[in-house]
This record gives sequence, structure tokens and C-alpha cells, in this order.
Amino acid sequence: MKPFIKQAFVVSGAALNIVGHGCAHGYPAVLFSQIKSDGGPVTLTDHDMSWIASAVGVMGILGNFISPIFMTRYGRQKAHLICTVPALLGWVVFVLGNSVPLFLFARILHGLALGLRTPLAAILVAEYTEPRYRGAFLGTFAISLGLGILLAHLWGSYMSWKMTAVVCSVFPIIAMAIISLSPESPSWKKIKLNTLFGSVFDSIKAAMRVFKKKEFYKPLVIAICMLIVFEFGGAHMVPAYGNLILQSVLDKDDPKDVAWQFTVMDFLRTICALLAIFLLKNVKRRTILFTSGVFTVLSLTLISVFIYLRKYEILTHSWLLDTVPMILMIFYTVSFCLGLVPLNWVICGEVFPLTYRSLGSTLSTSFLTPAFVVSMKTAPHFYSSIGVEGAFLVYSGTLTVCLLIMYAILPETKDRTLQDIEDSFKGRKQLDVEVQLSLMGKDNIVK
Repeated sequence: MKPFIKQAFVVSGAALNIVGHGCAHGYPAVLFSQIKSDGGPVTLTDHDMSWIASAVGVMGILGNFISPIFMTRYGRQKAHLICTVPALLGWVVFVLGNSVPLFLFARILHGLALGLRTPLAAILVAEYTEPRYRGAFLGTFAISLGLGILLAHLWGSYMSWKMTAVVCSVFPIIAMAIISLSPESPSWKKIKLNTLFGSVFDSIKAAMRVFKKKEFYKPLVIAICMLIVFEFGGAHMVPAYGNLILQSVLDKDDPKDVAWQFTVMDFLRTICALLAIFLLKNVKRRTILFTSGVFTVLSLTLISVFIYLRKYEILTHSWLLDTVPMILMIFYTVSFCLGLVPLNWVICGEVFPLTYRSLGSTLSTSFLTPAFVVSMKTAPHFYSSIGVEGAFLVYSGTLTVCLLIMYAILPETKDRTLQDIEDSFKGRKQLDVEVQLSLMGKDNIVK
């Protein structure tokens, strides 16, 4: 079997796992709309809905810190298999549950699965695949996430929320089968007897020495900034609160009036993720990142300005009020999903050196789950207090700060070995030829 096919098989397990997580991100919109319209077994208040939507992030923090322990002690393959178990159990609870506590419990299980998987997914691709395929493989994760969100919303339009949960549970089951047949990471086999993560717990002084190293703290800052951009750019807020956002932007009163627009954005998200693979293969990372970042900030700002102009009746032409809002939302979706979303997986998977990867991924992704909780809990309150237009200005400012930090310290990583990227953080101009050849050798990738 060709090395590419073996590598693609391993990555497909992670990709299907992420499709399941995409379904989990899109599922609250299905659950809330059906229970509100049909009466359902329970009555959901705004407080209930905000907690159900954000509960994923609460348990995700714990999963972030447990994941590297599993990765270090049991290996990447077994740790990956473990993270599919709570994902499957979460769907089972949704199928059997009919109360707010059970809905929260299901979301907590999904959060645990998400926390376990987040530090692991990018590491899998970085360690299992060749540099020339790495960007494309990491790009498939954005497709998987967008596809999962789209499928959850699509199935929820034609099936009950319980039946939607049944169908969504198929993804972790298939992922389990693929992961069980996948080999262990060759990189983990080399470092399993002498891991950094264990030394961190054994010695605080050793940990402080690690934090002073450029090859550790610079990638850590970059990864944290990238994850904040991913979260506050709308990766999870738009799938969960898309109806509220579109109602405000398009000036509609009923969620049914924005149903087709919501579907269009779901399709665009998936299409952009697919196109991003070709961009990642042919265009430099920094070019994609900052082009996408500038246009995302611009689109959020334009949407905000447009809403203010409409609110104060500066814009009154009917054709402008009917056409411009959706054009701006399409502009935002394409700008964000074509670059910032897939690059979140790519950059976080490429910047950390092998020695510090478990620790670095854990610390950086530990910022994602609090950011997830903050964004999901505050979004409804922002929308009701300062409006979607005010919230978008806050988000655009947050993205601008993070992008400026990354512009200053992020090196180009496309088609470079992990050792070469590490040396660029150390300030070395050239990498020893023998080291580079050994890293690109056959024993460092899945064959």
C-alpha cells in the first residue's frame, strides 16, 4: 500500500471524528428550534439555552489537560480512540433524554470529547504525514467541521431532534473502527521513554526553563492567538446563533424568514473549506492568514457600519436594504472560512517542536475552551444589549490585535520540516543538512 494512502487512512479517522464534533456544534440550533416550535418535552428559557450551548466548553477544559497524559502514556492511537467514547455517549444521552439536566449532561460529554480531541488532532497529522501533504491533510479538518454543522442543520430540517442525534452518532462509531485499525505514531515510539510532559510534573524548575525557550513560548503565543481568532471570528457562534445574527443583519422578525440564508451560509462554509485545501497546497501560510484576516475584519466592520446606518435611517433605498446585508454576510463567510478556519488546524499543528508538542498543544488549546464558553455565553447578552452590530465591532477589534501579534512573530511554515520550523524560532538561518535529511527519512512518517 502506498504511503499516501496509509497516511490518508489514518487522517480519515480524525476527520470523521471532527465531522461528529461539527454535528455537535450545529445540533443546539436544531434542538432549540424544534422544542420551541413543537412544545417539546420541556420548556427552554434563554438561560437554559445559553448553558446548553456553552456547556461543551466547560468540560473541554478538563479534556485539554487529560489528553496529553493519555497521549504520553498510551500513545496517539489509543488516546484518539478514547476520545470517541464520550462523543458517542453524548448522542446516546440526547436520544434517551427529555430534560434540561440530561441535555446538559450530553453536552458535557461532547465537551469532554472535544477537549480530548483538540490537542490531539493536529499532532496526529504533524507526526503521521509527510510535509508535502501536511497542509492538505490539516485542511480537511475544516471541511469536516463545516460538513458536520451542515449535516446537523440539514437533517434537523427533515427529522426530529432525537432522530438527528441517532444519525449523528454514526460518525464516532465509524471513527472508532478506523482508529482501531490505524498504526501508532512513529514519533511517539521514539520519545515515549523520555517525555517532556512528565518532567513538567516532576520539576517546576524544568517547566520554567521550557517557558523561557523561544522555540516554545513563541509557538505558544501564536497558537493561542490563532485559537482566539478562530473562536471570536465566529467558528462556533455563527452555527449556534446564526438565526439571531441573520435576523438582525437582514432585519427580519421570524427565524423562518432567514432559513434559506442560513442554509446558504452552511453550504458556503463547507465549499470554502474544500477550496482551502488547494490554497494550502499552493499558497504560503502567511499570505492566506493575513489576507483572510484583513478581509474578515473588514467584513465584520462593514456589517456593523451598515446596521448602524440603517438604524439611524441614513440608508433608506429599498434595493440597498434588501441586497447589501446578505452580500456582506456572504463576504464574511467566504473571508473567514477560506483562510482563518482551516489555518487554525494547520498552524497549531505545525509550529510546536516534537519535544514540546503535547505540553504546547495542551496549554494553547486550554485557552480555546474558556474562549468558547465566554463567546457562547456572552453572545446573546451582547446581541440584546449592544446589538449584533456592537458585538461585531468587539470581535473585529479582538481579531485585529491577535493578527498583529502573529504578523510580528509567525514564520512561514509551508513545506518546511518541523525541525526547520523549530530552528526558525531559535533564530537559526540554516538547518544542518544531515538533520533535515534524517527528519524527512522514511522512519518519521507512516508507511
